[in-house]
This record gives sequence, C-alpha cells and structure tokens, in this order.
Amino acid sequence: MNSTHKHTTEQKQQAYMEIQMINQQLKQHAEQLQRVDEKIGEITTLLEALEGIKTTGPMMATIGGGVFLNAELKDSESVYVNVGANVIVKKKIPDVKTMLLRQYQELEQYKAQLMVQAENMQEQIKNIQETLQQSQEKQG
Repeated sequence: MNSTHKHTTEQKQQAYMEIQMINQQLKQHAEQLQRVDEKIGEITTLLEALEGIKTTGPMMATIGGGVFLNAELKDSESVYVNVGANVIVKKKIPDVKTMLLRQYQELEQYKAQLMVQAENMQEQIKNIQETLQQSQEKQG
C-alpha cells in the first residue's frame, strides 16, 4: 500500500468518525428539544389554567394522575408557587403569569439556539460527505 492511499484511507476513517460524533450530538440536541417542547407545553397549560381562575366557589382540583377532588376556591387572586427546595410562597396571579411568560420566552430562545446549532451540525455533515464524495471521484 502506498503512502498516498494509506493517507486517504485514514482521512476517510477520520471523516466517518467525525460524522458519527456529530450525529451523536444531533441526537442529544433532539432530546433537549423534546424536553424544551414539553416544558413549553407545561407552561402553556399553566397559563391557560390561570386564565380560568375567575371567581371563588366550588371547583374540581387535580391531585395528579388524572385524579380530581371537589374543592372550594376561597382566593381567586393568588396561588402558591414552589420556588425550589420545597419552599412554597403565595404569589398574586399576575406576578405568576409574568414569571411564566418570562420562562416561556427564555425556553423559546433556547429552542431557537438549539435549532440553529442542529442546522450547523447538519451542514457540517453535508460538507464532510461532499468532501468524501469529491475524494472518491478523484481516486476513481
């Protein structure tokens, strides 16, 4: 085997390894995008639920897993928010909406960044594949 052929074989192997690495990164990005979309959906659902709180009185309250109980809403102005480390604070509904909208916007920005990065990685793969194709055409 001459050194030129050996060199091009090594370059091809390196290119294929690079494509595999980028594909793995793309898979991770796809998983992150899915989690971001799920969180955006949760925030949207919360915002809609907060819009539905108009008056005090009887209501159905979810306790999770599709299970509800009869409850009496006594305060339609405030809700309790878990702020982390199992600390729960009372907040006015407009303040919670503002907080949720900010989180929504941040997630949308992050999602856009992830999508741009994924497009860049796909472009890298395309460029590597084109280089490999040109290399093969020169040898053939």
